[in-house]
Formats: sequence, structure tokens, C-alpha cells
Amino acid sequence: MKSRYPRRAMALVAALLMSLPVVADEASDRAMREALEAARNREWSRINDSVIEDHVLAGYVEYHRLRSQLPHVTPEIINGFLQRHADSPLSDWMRGVAQVSYGNAKRYDALLAVSDGKPRGTIRQCYYYTALLDRDPPTAAQGGLDLWLTGRSQPSECDTLFDTLLNRGVIDSRAIWQRMMLAWENGEDGLMSYLAKKLPASWSDAQQALDRLKGDYAGVTRVPVDLGPQGQASAALFTAAMYNFTRADTEAALEAWRKIGPHLSLNDEQRHSVEHDLAFYSLVREIDNNRGGSMTCCHVWPMVTCLSCECAVPSPSATGATLSIGCIRCPTIRARTRAGNTGWVAHWSSWVMSKRHARPTPRLRTNAASSDSRRPTSSANPTLST
Repeated sequence: MKSRYPRRAMALVAALLMSLPVVADEASDRAMREALEAARNREWSRINDSVIEDHVLAGYVEYHRLRSQLPHVTPEIINGFLQRHADSPLSDWMRGVAQVSYGNAKRYDALLAVSDGKPRGTIRQCYYYTALLDRDPPTAAQGGLDLWLTGRSQPSECDTLFDTLLNRGVIDSRAIWQRMMLAWENGEDGLMSYLAKKLPASWSDAQQALDRLKGDYAGVTRVPVDLGPQGQASAALFTAAMYNFTRADTEAALEAWRKIGPHLSLNDEQRHSVEHDLAFYSLVREIDNNRGGSMTCCHVWPMVTCLSCECAVPSPSATGATLSIGCIRCPTIRARTRAGNTGWVAHWSSWVMSKRHARPTPRLRTNAASSDSRRPTSSANPTLST
């Protein structure tokens, strides 16, 4: 009789051989977990590079090591890492970390060496354009001006860029005033006060008009239409005033716009912004006095007109003209098809009705004793399709 033990032994050896890769993978993963924990804690002596060098996640340990060495590591080393990991998130992470670290250390040559164009994020952009101030002044000027023109405070990393552009006259009194108006739209009174101190005395008439309008939006029909040196303050002031007035009292704002709109020197973007707001808030708040012609199309037939996403609304400032405005859009409508599906109609109709009943009560500011006015809540401000 032949012994069955050799056959069993062979089967056991085969099973052991098949299990070796699994055991090896588990050991490698365990070593990598320990290495990552040590890297996050900067305990480099605990990391055995020879054990993890072939692991798919080895780049993460290298990322933490290089990050801890910035800004003293050379851009050539950083670029080498970026190339090796170009197909993974590590590349973007490392580039962003390096840009901020080099910028903070004022190593602007190194920052540009690891950059591949305009970066994402305000801080990185401020460092990037600061690095270009003496290398590419026109690009730095335009980029810095774009960062300046916002209605909110920017991070301190932008200070060097802004101070330089102020000294060079790129950010001039008009740009300061424009940012003041954006801050007014956002309710940033502290930023407005800070910027007002930077304006010369020649802008005093504009500041007086602003103080008047902040207490009484209806005064927009009584302030001069030519404010600031060579009228430079007027367009931004009236655009911001109408922005706030429309949100506080849409009906009164439309009546005021009909009086002053034709007499204001606004560019196409500013005029469209004012009239778009007036039309939109008239629809949302069902201001009967503001409607005319097909003004009510979005409300009367939402399930039809919103398939085309256009309503021809009479322009608030020109007789016979129309303003194209996107209908209030159902969040799910674009994912549905018109044929063979009627469920979305009920969904859309109920959504419109909920928005009608959920309209906020505007906090009117038509006299000096009125309270502060901010944007309507997001629940009453549906997305437009323009």
C-alpha cells in the first residue's frame, strides 16, 4: 500500500506557497501604515525605506518628508517629485504646499520654478502674482487687481502684492471706490471704513452720497448722477445702491430705476446686472406692479417655460424692449426627459409653490432708522439659467 503522507505533504506545501504573497502583502501594508504614522509625526528614524520603497503608497511617505523640509528643499527636487507622481493627487498637493511655503519664505524664484501657471486658491495666487511683480509687471498688475476687486477681506498673504500695486498706482482711487461698493453689497462695514480712509478729499461728494444712501435707499433718485473726480464714482455707486435697494424693496426699486436708469452712464454689464435683479426679484416675490407682457410666464406655466429656460421680460428701463431672464429652475428637471415622464411636473409645481410661500420678508431700509440689509436667504433665491 502506498503511503498517503507524501501526497498530503505536497498539498500542504502548495497551500503554503499560494499563501506567501498574501502574507507578504499583509506585512508590507503593516509596514506602510507604521511608516505613514511616523511620517505624519515626523519620526523619520522609525521609517525603514527599504521595506516600503516598492509599496504603491510609498510616495505618500516621501510627500510628508519633503513637506517637512520646505522651504529649504530645492525646486529641482520638488519638480522631480511632481513628475514621478504626475498621475496622482500627490502632485497637486505638493505643488500647492511648495508654492505657499516658498511664498511665505519670499523665495519667489523657487515658487515660479514649481508653478505651471496661475494656481488655484487666493493665498497661492497672491504669492504667485507677488513673485511676478518684478518679472512680469503687466501680468502681476492684472492678477493683483482681480484679487483686489472683491467685497470681502483678503488674507494677509496678499498685503505685499496690494501695497506694491497701491504704490505703483495700479490700484488707484477708482479701484478703491469700486471695492468699497462691493463691500457695501456684502454688508462689510468694517472693510468699507478701512477703504474710505484711503480715498483722497476729492471723493468727498461721493462719500456723502454713499452715507445718504446707506440710510435711505430711496434717495437714489435725489443724489447727483455725476459723483467723484470726472464722475468716476457714479457707476459703481448706483449699481451697488440698486443691488441693495432691489433686495430690500423690489417694487420701490423698480419705480426708482425707471426714473434714473436712462440718465446713468453704466456699462452693459452693470446695467444688465441691475435689470436682471429687478426682473428676477419681481418674479420671485410676485410684485404685480412690476409685471407686464410675459413677465408672469415662469409662474403661470413653469412646467412648460422652464423646458426652454427663457422668459422674455419687459425691460425695466426701456419701453418696448425685453430682457431675457432664465426661469426659476427645478433642481431635478435637467435629469428628466419630456416624453413618457410626468412625475417631474408635480415635483416642479410643488417646488415652485414652496418657494412662493417661503419668500423672506425683506428688511426695508427706506429711512435713516432702518436696520442693516443683507442678501435674501438661499432658500428664496433659486438658481437662474442664463
